[in-house]
Amino acid sequence: MRPNTARFSRWICALVVVVLLPVCLLAQKAKDSRSETEGPSKWDLFVGWSYLQPWATIRGQSGSGSTYGDILGGQDISFARYLTPNFGLQVEGSRHIQHETFPLGVNNSIFNSNDDFAGISGGAVYRLPKGRFTPFVHAQVGREKAGSVFHVDNWGSVVTLGGGVDMDTPLLNHHLAVRLAQVDYQMIHADNTSIPAARISVGVVLHTGHVNSSPSAELSCNASNSLIYPGDPMVVTAFEPERWHNTSYSWTINGVTLPGTNRIAGVETERLAPGLYTVRGHVRQGRKFGEHAQCSAQFEVRPIEPPTIACSITPSRLQPGEVAEIHATAISPQNRPLTYTYSASAGTVHGYGSRVTWDPGGAPVGAVDLSCNVNDDKGHSASTSTHLTVLQPSAPPEPKTEALCSASFSRDKKRPTRVDNEAKACLDDVALSLQKAPDAKVVVVGEASPKEKAALRGKKADNKGRLSHLGKPAPVIAGPDPAAQRAVNTKNYLVTEKGIDPSRIVVTTKAAPGQKVENILVPEGASVSSNAAGAQVVNEDSLHAEVRKPLPTRTVAHAAHGKKHA
Repeated sequence: MRPNTARFSRWICALVVVVLLPVCLLAQKAKDSRSETEGPSKWDLFVGWSYLQPWATIRGQSGSGSTYGDILGGQDISFARYLTPNFGLQVEGSRHIQHETFPLGVNNSIFNSNDDFAGISGGAVYRLPKGRFTPFVHAQVGREKAGSVFHVDNWGSVVTLGGGVDMDTPLLNHHLAVRLAQVDYQMIHADNTSIPAARISVGVVLHTGHVNSSPSAELSCNASNSLIYPGDPMVVTAFEPERWHNTSYSWTINGVTLPGTNRIAGVETERLAPGLYTVRGHVRQGRKFGEHAQCSAQFEVRPIEPPTIACSITPSRLQPGEVAEIHATAISPQNRPLTYTYSASAGTVHGYGSRVTWDPGGAPVGAVDLSCNVNDDKGHSASTSTHLTVLQPSAPPEPKTEALCSASFSRDKKRPTRVDNEAKACLDDVALSLQKAPDAKVVVVGEASPKEKAALRGKKADNKGRLSHLGKPAPVIAGPDPAAQRAVNTKNYLVTEKGIDPSRIVVTTKAAPGQKVENILVPEGASVSSNAAGAQVVNEDSLHAEVRKPLPTRTVAHAAHGKKHA
């Protein structure tokens, strides 16, 4: 009775693939709808197909013997009651009979035996739920009936050691699982014969009840914020039952386990997509079975809003070579870090941040477009545009004359044309203005009072002058008169006392009723303004400047003392 082991192995592999492949694909696509507050199942019922491989030699009364054959078409059923999420008690029954016409109804002498095994066992089972997959091990003892072609069925003892793995499926609301494999080693002792055997089983498992379905205490937990944005801090705190000690926590967020075993759980929100999230907490008191509690807290993650930006430039119209300032104002609704960038259709932007400068750098005349951009650290961006205008270069302003101070000659009645100390103070300021403007000239305009002009009537005119450099000829005037003498004396002071080049001083008179000299600063290229209109050039060849010397000493007789005073 030598079995064709290779053929049976191929049958096993094919059957496992055909049975389990659709279930595995369905389990991959299905969404887990179990409540996260439910614990592992309390009751497990397994029904499956089993393959048995005994290793023993059977001897008849004549002394001849034969080995047991492989038994492919067995049945295996077990029932487990879990006292804790991991530990439980199990009862199992199996039956393996080798049929005479197998496979496919073909009568083959290899299978013409009456090898059969059947029994029932009980023991302990330990499982370790790991999400969709649950590995387990068990140990059992019981009674087993063994028979062969040489012996009638005899009862004996059996010891079973083994384990396997179950895979959860969405069928029956996750109450139906697939046992991917259960591999056991059995030692059967029947009719004074020890029969070692290997058993492989596959099938389905029906889950009912939940070990953790009845918490022993109430647990509440709160989220630090009910509304956050990605990256914001989030902490969930549990308020454990009173008088509980040596507690251990576990946390999940939307089914994903969070690190930590304390009553406070931190949630990393940086990579959370917008949506509603549920954090669930579970607490146990030491190792006491049944001393547990659960809670949940929700919070919402909203998408980060993009920033906004406004941009202005000052000035918006500028001459070539001028520099403009760009001011950008950006706001992130969630106060994310912002980065500014700028671009221009011409010229160059200098600087970083919200305030930068724009340098024309040879930009052509006309409009220049500017773009102000901002980005946050999450990749959101905003932009706006503005523009400025580069103007045509304007012509330089025409130089203009400037009226300086006027020197008064009215105080000295004896020498009304002499430069006294009051006039000197004015002329010192005139000299300072000429020193600051080395290309400018000064027009000195002398004036005389009506009384002084009347004293000159009837005199023969012996002076002629034309104000040709001012653009028009001047009429012939009589002289020398007090106005001309004052102008000549003024020039003499500026030349001799202040060191001004004589060529920079033009001496003129003007028909104006005053005992003074007006001083007009004429920059290079400027035309004489209206305050010098009507001025006549003085012929300085016939006039000589008066020397600045004091009046002669007067002697005053004092009758009372008989003395003379100077």
